[in-house]
Amino acid sequence: MRKLLVLAVTAAAVLLVSLAGDAATEPTIIAIIPQCCRVGPIAANPATNRVYAAQEDPAVVAVIDGSTNTIVATVPTAGYHLGIDVNPVTNRIYVSQQFAGAVRIIDGATNSVITDLPVPGLIHTIGDVAINPATDRLYVVRANNGDVAVFDAATYTLLDTVGGWGDALYLAVNPETNRIYVADVRNDRVHVIDGASNSVLATVPVGDSPNPVMGVNPATNRIYVPNGGSGTISVIGGVSNTVVDVFAVGGNPYGVGVNPVTNRLYVTDMSNDRVLVLDGATGDLLATLAVPGYPGRLAVMPSTSRIYVVSHSGSAVTVIEDVVYSFSGFFRPVDNTPTLNLAKAGSAIPVKFSLSGNQGLSILAAGYPKSKEISCDTSALLDAIEATVTAGSSSLSYDPVADQYVYVWKTDKAWAGTCRQLIVRLNDGADHVANFKFK
Repeated sequence: MRKLLVLAVTAAAVLLVSLAGDAATEPTIIAIIPQCCRVGPIAANPATNRVYAAQEDPAVVAVIDGSTNTIVATVPTAGYHLGIDVNPVTNRIYVSQQFAGAVRIIDGATNSVITDLPVPGLIHTIGDVAINPATDRLYVVRANNGDVAVFDAATYTLLDTVGGWGDALYLAVNPETNRIYVADVRNDRVHVIDGASNSVLATVPVGDSPNPVMGVNPATNRIYVPNGGSGTISVIGGVSNTVVDVFAVGGNPYGVGVNPVTNRLYVTDMSNDRVLVLDGATGDLLATLAVPGYPGRLAVMPSTSRIYVVSHSGSAVTVIEDVVYSFSGFFRPVDNTPTLNLAKAGSAIPVKFSLSGNQGLSILAAGYPKSKEISCDTSALLDAIEATVTAGSSSLSYDPVADQYVYVWKTDKAWAGTCRQLIVRLNDGADHVANFKFK
C-alpha cells in the first residue's frame, strides 16, 4: 500500500494504450509512460492525485498528475534514491538520498524543497524511508548501522533509534495500529516496531529472500511480504504478529501494492513480466496483466483505483486501471424496485446478483449489506418471495455454475408489519437496493 517505484517522466511522453475487452469487468492497462533514465522509488498521494517518481541522471523527483499521466514539475535532489514516501495529511514528500546523509523534504503544494533533514550518527549511507501520517513520525533506515532512526517530522527532531539487524532493511507502516514493519532481507524475517514506544514487539520469520516492497492493508490489519526466493506472499496478521497465510504466486514476486478499499493485491512478478491481481482475503488469482521490462515497484492510488508499475529494464511506467464491478441483478426470488418483496419476518432470503465473474469474496463495503426501515408504498406491486433458506445468520458465497453471488439475508422477526430497504453496497462505492414488506 505504501511504497512504489516509478521512472521519471520526460515531457509529454505519454503513450495511451487502446483498451481491449470490457473495462468494467477487468483491470486494464490505460497508459504506458516512457521514461528517459534510470528509475528510482515512487509514492502516491491519494489526497492530491499526484505521483512522485524519483529518477537519476538528472537526479530529480518528477511530479506526475494522476489524472493526465503527465509531469507537472520536477524537483532536484542529490540523487541515489533508495526510498520515497508521502504524508497525505501534510502534503509533504520524503526522499532518501543515499550518500548525502540527509532526507530531502518537498512541499507537495508548491513542488519546492523545504529542507534537507540530516540523519545523525550514520556509519555510511541512508536506506529506505517511511512516514506515519497519523503520528507524523518519519522512519529512516541507517543502512550500515543496521537500524531505523525515528524523527518527529514536524520539528525535525531525532527521537530514537531502533534495531541493529543488518544493512538490507525496508519499511512499511500501518497508520491505524501505529506499527512499523521492517523487512530484514538477508535474514528472511520482518521486525515489528511499536510506534508508541519505539520498541520491537516481534520478529516474524517469512519466506525465502523477502523483496523490498511490502504491502499493508490498514482496513484488515494484514501485511503482505513478497518472497522472491520462494515465489510466495507471506501474510502477517497484525494482531498476532505471526504468518497467518501464505499465497503461492510463483515466479519472483518483487512488490505488493494494496488497495484497502477493495482489498485487492497487486503483485509484480519480475521473472514473468506480469502483474497479478489477488483477493487479499483468500489469495485467489483474479486477473493477470502482461507488463514487460521486469516490473518491480508499484504504487496504488486507491482514490482513483489506478496502479503505477515500474518496468526496470523497459524504462516505462505502466498505468493500470482496476475494475469497476459490472453488476446485474437482483435475480429471483428477489424482485427489483419499485416492487415490494413480500416475506416472512425472521426468514433467510437468498439475495442473488452477478459481477460478471468471480471477483472474490472481499466485494462488500465495510458494514454492508444493511437495511433500513422505509414507509410502505401502498401503490407498489407486491410479489411474494418464492424461496427461502435455512440459516442462523447472514452470509455471502459465490456460485461458479450460475456466476452468481448469493447473500443469505437473515431477517429479524421483529420486522413483522414493517417495510425495509436492503442496501448492498459494493467496495467500488455503488449501492444496489431492494425493498421488502414483512408479515
